Amino acid sequence: MSFVDYIRVSQTHLGQHRVLAGGGTIRYDAITKEVTETLHSIKHQGSDSTSIQIRSDGKRVDVSGNVGRFNRPDNVFNYDLDRTMTIVNQILNDLDLPSFTSGEMFITESHRKNCEIFYKQETSGARFSEIHCTENYSTGSSQNARDFLYAAGMVKPGRQLTRAYENGVTYGMGSRYKSNKAYNKAEDLKRLVKSGKLENSTYIQELIQFCDEQGIVRIETQFRNYLARHALAFWGENTHYDLHKHFQDEENIMIKDTEILDIDKLSTTLKATYYDYIHGVNLKSRLSHGTFYRHKKALSQFGIDIGVTLNVERLPVQTKIIKLQPCVLIPDFYYMPDVRPWSDSSHLSLVKTA
Repeated sequence: MSFVDYIRVSQTHLGQHRVLAGGGTIRYDAITKEVTETLHSIKHQGSDSTSIQIRSDGKRVDVSGNVGRFNRPDNVFNYDLDRTMTIVNQILNDLDLPSFTSGEMFITESHRKNCEIFYKQETSGARFSEIHCTENYSTGSSQNARDFLYAAGMVKPGRQLTRAYENGVTYGMGSRYKSNKAYNKAEDLKRLVKSGKLENSTYIQELIQFCDEQGIVRIETQFRNYLARHALAFWGENTHYDLHKHFQDEENIMIKDTEILDIDKLSTTLKATYYDYIHGVNLKSRLSHGTFYRHKKALSQFGIDIGVTLNVERLPVQTKIIKLQPCVLIPDFYYMPDVRPWSDSSHLSLVKTA
């Protein structure tokens, strides 16, 4: 089952509550004489180099960050949507701020056009503007994980821009609608240790070894404007089951069984084009327009898109099928705190803000 990583959520409350911000910006319009003030979020620090962003102007509360990992050394396994929101409310309660609620839905008149009234759906509760939904998949070995990501870096799903890098691939990077990515979780943990953002403890080394042995590939979809378009933006109307169904649609783009290229199946001309491609030759300048697109279509049947710039290391050509299976195995040494009712936040050991 999928779980939630990063989340961005807000709610406007009735009445007045505490103002909490990390400074602000005041703008003065010399023409209209209008003064506007924008408050900045405060970086609320937790243990293990974790933090989330919080802002309250006395009416509206905004929270963003990887809430499930707050005060934890890792997020290899994380929480579903409701448990994530429970943790958010635990933190807000500790800071003397009102908690997020599911609220009630209501309809407001949006605008009139050609004598027709258009209505807009609103909520009195929490609203999501971004949710990252993710799941771990096992490929069977660290080499399989690298090979799978190598092949994934040559796929261009639909009109999305593919960006391949050494240990992962992103589809639709920078999109305000949604984007997808897949990456090697063991290598991601090693990167965090090397950068000093993660303590090189015995626990983390055991976790890296587990991810390596299982060949864990993390599949992630970052939902943004997609949430409002598909009725997922309001907490009162959105369950993790609803979110997971949409995530599965995105997942299916990336988790297909992958066949590593059998070079002997290619014709002589396609072999030449393939070798030029993996060595970084500009094929559009070497081939005629018609030949380029004929070869592009033929090679796409092998999971290769020569229209995508290849910027990952070359791997040996192999013949094998890599099958991805949801990683349901959680090692015995893995620690994941229970999420208690939000009125009790003692187990989070929060760092107070001034």
